Amino acid sequence: HRVLLVQHTGTACPNCPRMTTALRDLMKDKKYSTYFNIAASRSYTSSDPAYSIEARTIWNYYENTCIDLSGYPSATFNFQYAGVAGGTVQSLSSHLDKVYNADGVDAGVALAAEVVGEKVLVSVSLKSDVAANYHLALWVLEDDVYGYQSGASESWMHYHNNCFRAWLGEGS
Repeated sequence: HRVLLVQHTGTACPNCPRMTTALRDLMKDKKYSTYFNIAASRSYTSSDPAYSIEARTIWNYYENTCIDLSGYPSATFNFQYAGVAGGTVQSLSSHLDKVYNADGVDAGVALAAEVVGEKVLVSVSLKSDVAANYHLALWVLEDDVYGYQSGASESWMHYHNNCFRAWLGEGS
């Protein structure tokens, strides 16, 4: 059981390095490192080298479902809860605890990937204790995307990881 934490961010956001630092610190915590996976939805400006239309679509989803992201940076948890504008380790861990402990787990997904030549072969299996109509989407994330980060205080902040690039799912 893991929470999908979507970090809404961008290189032109001078406050975003604060949340990136908090997430980095949280991933080092033994307890929380097993609680969540991060996808960085870089939708602040289209000039961001890690910007994608899909990331903007996620931002628009929240706007259209009346969930206030409160600007950048923001985080969302399992597509159900938004908050933590600005982001600190304490606020992120508090939100993770709340979502992690509230969500029941009815299904599990196993994934294996292998690079073969210029292709990536992916095998996915879904197991569930509850009969339901499940939808499965594969998110494509990219690491080490260089882009000058406004407000950065350290050189590592200019290299962006878990950048949401695309998704594959129904109709893809």
